[in-house]
Amino acid sequence: MKEDPITYFSNTSTARQFYSRTACLLATTALLYIPCIAFAADDEMLDLSTGSGWASGRGAGWAVSADGSVVAGYAVSVVGSFDRAFRWDATNGLVNLVDTVGSEWVSRRSTAEAISADGSVLAGFAEEGETFRDTVERAFRWDATNGMVNLSETVGSEWVLGPSKSYAVSADGLVVGGYALDSASSNGNAMSRAFRWDANTGMVNIADTDGSGTVGDSDSEWATTNSSANAISADGSVVAGRAMAGGYWRAFRWTEATGMVNLADTPGSDWVAGSSYAEAVSVDGSVVVGNARHSDYQDRAYRWTETTGMANLGDTVGSEWATRYSVASDVSADGSVVAGSANDDDNVTRAFRWTETTGMVNIADTDGSGTVGDSDSEWATGRSYGSFMSADGSAVAGWAYDMDAVYTRAFRWAETTGMVNLADTDGSGTIGDIESEWATGSSSVKAISADGSVLVGHARDGASVMRPFIYRFSASTGGVMLDAVNTQMGVVRSAAGQGAAVATVTAALSTALETELVVDSGDAPTIYTVSKQNTAPRNPMAVKVSALHSTNDDTGNLSIGLLAAAIGLSDQLTAGGFVALGDDGTSLGGFGFDGKLTSFGGFVRSTPIGDTGLTWKASVAESDGDVTITRDASLTGTEAGTGNSALSSLAGSVEVGYSMASDARVTTPFLRITRTTTTRDAYVEDGSISFPIYYSETTETVTTATLGLNSQSALDENNTLRIGFGLEADLNRSNTAITGISAIPSMTAFSVAAPEILNTSRAYFKAGLTHRFQSGSAVTFDVAVRQSAFSNSPTKTGGITYQMQF
Repeated sequence: MKEDPITYFSNTSTARQFYSRTACLLATTALLYIPCIAFAADDEMLDLSTGSGWASGRGAGWAVSADGSVVAGYAVSVVGSFDRAFRWDATNGLVNLVDTVGSEWVSRRSTAEAISADGSVLAGFAEEGETFRDTVERAFRWDATNGMVNLSETVGSEWVLGPSKSYAVSADGLVVGGYALDSASSNGNAMSRAFRWDANTGMVNIADTDGSGTVGDSDSEWATTNSSANAISADGSVVAGRAMAGGYWRAFRWTEATGMVNLADTPGSDWVAGSSYAEAVSVDGSVVVGNARHSDYQDRAYRWTETTGMANLGDTVGSEWATRYSVASDVSADGSVVAGSANDDDNVTRAFRWTETTGMVNIADTDGSGTVGDSDSEWATGRSYGSFMSADGSAVAGWAYDMDAVYTRAFRWAETTGMVNLADTDGSGTIGDIESEWATGSSSVKAISADGSVLVGHARDGASVMRPFIYRFSASTGGVMLDAVNTQMGVVRSAAGQGAAVATVTAALSTALETELVVDSGDAPTIYTVSKQNTAPRNPMAVKVSALHSTNDDTGNLSIGLLAAAIGLSDQLTAGGFVALGDDGTSLGGFGFDGKLTSFGGFVRSTPIGDTGLTWKASVAESDGDVTITRDASLTGTEAGTGNSALSSLAGSVEVGYSMASDARVTTPFLRITRTTTTRDAYVEDGSISFPIYYSETTETVTTATLGLNSQSALDENNTLRIGFGLEADLNRSNTAITGISAIPSMTAFSVAAPEILNTSRAYFKAGLTHRFQSGSAVTFDVAVRQSAFSNSPTKTGGITYQMQF
């Protein structure tokens, strides 16, 4: 099998970004100024991941780790516009390898070509030199500890004179293969030489069998001119590639014991008359596949073992239809199954799957009639190519022309399903007749997972924009071709929305702590009485009902219902509590949050007799509720996901102020400290989607300080004007990242940073008018404007309250 499947990303994948609207969470609060949230404004862009600010313009991913969690390739840098090798995962983002310790020698271009199974080691090439004219390409191996190691500078690599490149790496990352220009040869000219590198030996010139430093001075050194290594066994003990000899390329297999063996010279390979190439090796390196020129001037797919030599697969039983050109492109882990393409009697190239029992099966010929196109299921009537294979050989992937012969279509073949056109979601034979069929242009597979269930590649949408795709096969539901980057974007956006949502609940509950209802003692003005000129009989209890509505240009609207009650414990002390219920069904920017949250709280307030003196308040509040969180399918090539979770919050605050009375006005400057913790439980999105996602529990804790001033003025015996303003500042905010796991390639584990805090200090202003009736009841009208931590647009709130005292 191929050790390093290739994944292509579109040109903008290096700093892939998305436009988003804003998400306003249900904020269950008792005040008239409920803060809503915008995790990104419409005219702002949010990077796919952290660490990509250095990259701009085009880029591509060339290799993916075995589990799909790490991608490697190149991206164009902002500074100098050079290609830079990168490593991407959901936690670290797009890491510029040139910026890592040990990589200072790289001056210009670089790219990562291969990756180890776990994604910890990358190999490729980078340019060394100060100016364009003196730059030289150097093969490198990168890991987090050593950075980009220039392999030509390691011990044992002194023979390397000029440029070098690495194309392959072993599964454990300890062995690298590629080519390098040597310093001498039998004819005095520098040649490219296949090399095998490890930390102990350095870059071993495997064409130099006797280690003399000169190729061609030994009978065993047949590869006297150019050679290159492009495939390595899992443990690095076997290297395969091609070498030039006698005017032809020759497929070779190298081990330390045998040296570089010309496969065309082994027994059973006498039918080979021209060039040959090695394309892939089995996991243990005992099987090599590729193509070789037959004496009839046609290339033939072969499978080589030490026992059989280069077996011409076209000569095996069941392969009689492959009368012309053929090539083997991939091999199963154990070497028993081969995938490739071959020309039939009509000289049309057909994808094939070969086993010793079946021979070369034309997988485009679904019914086995020998004619492609005489069955409704045989849509691949044009050319087709089998390029990739699962580890056990049960699944083959590649691309094929459909019956219109205009566009290539990515396919996945298995014996139970036949050749499935990945772009044709409903199997109707027509692309684009349903919304999920976004890949109306050409598409092609570029990699397949070991179990054959996940495929990645690239496809053009209706606007002819090249997009990377991911596809996950399910035996029960089939599969859907998804835009890889947009799917990742959707998850990132949803996670960012969740971070903003949790932060909003936190802010809302901390604001709810400001709720209070002071019983009229007749001695001092309170938040709902006029002034001490009001001599109404003392009522030891009060109840109020409020209806609140807030709006934010970024986040939309929110409505809250509130019931509060209080009792006077003494002339100075009041105790009370509240319950608030909120309901919101917002679905903005790809993030939906639907559900009901209920808040409960209590407070104790001390006010001075005579209106002047120390005042204090202590409050606690709690919020709980079940919510449905939705990730929509508004981005091209994505699918919606829905999950159920629970939110819970706990908050407390302490406030100290000093009231000053003057005529019919009471002014109170104060300082308040508030601490709030909100937790969103772990949950899983609906399992019916192609790539299920699990979100871990997340908790946010915020401590804020508020310095403000409240003023109450008696306009007359029945009306009181209230004004308040202040500044709130974050003392500490955990700003927890949203983490989880998924089946999405490159996002098997992810950590999305919480939304950026735009305003760590936030101002507010509020005003209200209370009209008191002779019966002891009152009606209050309130307005407020408050800055949000996550939005530059202010939140505007209005409300009406009816209060009764007993």
